[in-house]
Amino acid sequence: MAEAALRAFLEAPDWSTRAAHVLFPEKLRAAMEAYSRNAPDGPTPFVSLSVENSYTDKQSGSTLFIFKVVTESLPTGFPVAVSETRNGWNVDWKTFVEFRDDHFRKFADGPADKTGRFHLIASAPPADRAAGTENEHFSSILLDPPLPGRQRMAYVRKSTELHTKLKAATAEGAIFTPVLELAKRSTPDGRSYLEVVSIAATDWLPTEP
Repeated sequence: MAEAALRAFLEAPDWSTRAAHVLFPEKLRAAMEAYSRNAPDGPTPFVSLSVENSYTDKQSGSTLFIFKVVTESLPTGFPVAVSETRNGWNVDWKTFVEFRDDHFRKFADGPADKTGRFHLIASAPPADRAAGTENEHFSSILLDPPLPGRQRMAYVRKSTELHTKLKAATAEGAIFTPVLELAKRSTPDGRSYLEVVSIAATDWLPTEP
């Protein structure tokens, strides 16, 4: 049933049809319509679908599957969450378009003075790399979306609660998978960099908008 819902979502001819297969449709319809004006609408052709993981909520008893969707443009695949609800199985549209349309790379390579939220894999840089990038004001952290070849280094202000949390979550080689709010900054001499502004969520589980 979960795979059938995902297939219907991927094969939907337009955003309004797709909205019948998403989590929180009442709150997302406007965003989906607006997004369709700037990104190609229509089906998402896929090569294969496979279940990568599953979770069961202890309170509600509902199940969430993480599928890997492989497409011709993203041959290594990307994760898509499909959650069991009272209305059947529904897809996490927000993370789907974030990964499919490469939002993190576009943000990181885009203009300064922008902010955004992204589902990322955070890890501490190797000691020698950290030593060459940190200073008395900033600590560094490596950020990866679940797509290859898109790693970026970002910076965190020291002596902040945010810095303490990120250092603890990535200590001793630990991998942290949060939703982070980032800002694209620029230095006085015109160099750009990413700064972690906040931890919006400590995991990738779908949340209501």
